[in-house]
Amino acid sequence: MIRSFQALGDVQPGFVEPDDVLSFKISIPETEIADLEQTVRTQEQILRRLEQLPGVISVGMSSSITMDGWDSNDGVHVEDFPVAEAEIPPMRRFKWVSENYFETMGNPVIAGRPITWNDIYNKAHVVVVTENFAREYWEEPSTALGKRVRVGRDAPWREIVGVVGNIHDDGVAEEARSTMFWPMMQRDFWGEDLRIRRTMGAPAGQVRPDFSRRSATRSGRSTGTFPSPTSRRSESSSTARWPGPPSHS
Repeated sequence: MIRSFQALGDVQPGFVEPDDVLSFKISIPETEIADLEQTVRTQEQILRRLEQLPGVISVGMSSSITMDGWDSNDGVHVEDFPVAEAEIPPMRRFKWVSENYFETMGNPVIAGRPITWNDIYNKAHVVVVTENFAREYWEEPSTALGKRVRVGRDAPWREIVGVVGNIHDDGVAEEARSTMFWPMMQRDFWGEDLRIRRTMGAPAGQVRPDFSRRSATRSGRSTGTFPSPTSRRSESSSTARWPGPPSHS
């Protein structure tokens, strides 16, 4: 059991240097900006402003930051490995991300490239996947590049352009979930002509201590601090507790 505790400390959860990462929640209500594409452009503008703050070296955005307790899952069809008509494809974790998200969290790009703003504004049919998903089907992460997946039998195929490190979204004591990272603005997704998320998490890397204590609400665009990645990792590790001596009752 002691070795198991020590092993948890060696798990790479999907982020590094958590003490240097501060995460925010940014929400833009429809009552303020109804246009979906303009909402995304405003989200980018907020990130650009955060990047200019002293002490901040990188800012990204995601519908869900690793271990934040929020999850979205659906079946994913793989073109190279079709499932029978009556079967449901394996469920995968979904996240919608901006440019610089992986860099900010410290999750390495193992093969290919990350999501870019060009992907987002062009509504490109691309996706980045975690290493365990790539190895499940093609053994080597680099072999996954150029392969295609889709959500729903009638949905458009989307090309895998990158492979990143695994993420322990449910805690370091749990198995890493195979995860799909989509551009934060998508066309023809889940039956919607254009899909975005109005509330996003925004991690900022290498922030100074006084900045990490700030939060603000202005003009309906609210920002509030999330628990830090450090606290999320500590909480997930604490779920694996020493059970004490066996009961003889």
